[in-house]
Amino acid sequence: MEHKQEISEDERLKREYYDLVGDWNLPIVRMGGLSATAQLLEMCAVDEQSKVLEVGCGVGYTTCEIGMKFGAHVVGIDISEKMIANANKRAKDLGVQDLVEFRVEDVANLPFEDESFDVVIMESLLNILGEQSVIERALLEIYRVTKRGARVGANEVFVDESAPSEVRARLHELLMGELGPGANLARYSDEQFKQMFADTGLPVVKIMKNQAAGTRSQLVNDLIKVMGFMGFMRYSIRATKDLLINSELRKATMKAAPAQRIMERNKDTRDFFGYVLIVAEKLI
Repeated sequence: MEHKQEISEDERLKREYYDLVGDWNLPIVRMGGLSATAQLLEMCAVDEQSKVLEVGCGVGYTTCEIGMKFGAHVVGIDISEKMIANANKRAKDLGVQDLVEFRVEDVANLPFEDESFDVVIMESLLNILGEQSVIERALLEIYRVTKRGARVGANEVFVDESAPSEVRARLHELLMGELGPGANLARYSDEQFKQMFADTGLPVVKIMKNQAAGTRSQLVNDLIKVMGFMGFMRYSIRATKDLLINSELRKATMKAAPAQRIMERNKDTRDFFGYVLIVAEKLI
């Protein structure tokens, strides 16, 4: 008889959250939105000859954009089956099935041969992984599957090292128990991310820091641009309904709302937070 793998209650709730996000089919969820993605791809020098891996591809928006814009071959991976199902549908609808491939995979155990990729892209992935040891394990796997001279690009929310300890502690308190990626937002500084890359054989060659203020309205505008006004309204109605019927999601969202104000709106604290675009290179 087949036995299901036992998981913790915390892990169960997180998986339910990712299933919800997969059902919402949100194309963009990272700070900086479309412009940050365009900047990151430019910094990574993606071109038609690049073989690209996107880790944590979600519903496949960036993966498909790379295929369409550059004509490059792209593999997108995510741990959520629902997200990958929507990603495959997106690729089919856009007619880029010959350029992009989507797979349900775990970044800690990549199924690819050594030195397979020229570029790796990650958007809001490392914060989701949480613990430094888990992040470094993922980066070691990415190191393994990239070619010499490959570029590894990331967009991550960060906290400036000058942030007062009480501000960081308050943010951590608010986000504790948050579902999905929110639990570890702004846990690390840009310098800490930089060191993690260096410690796994991927020295950072480019870095661009951006403030968090104003990113929420920018994200909404980008979602309307990509989804259309009616598509955005359908998402909003579905998300509101899920909040009403899912008590755990509602509780976590209400608890995390003050954290958003600390990071993006409060004039005394918002300058300590933002998103950082990082490009590392595999030199040996």
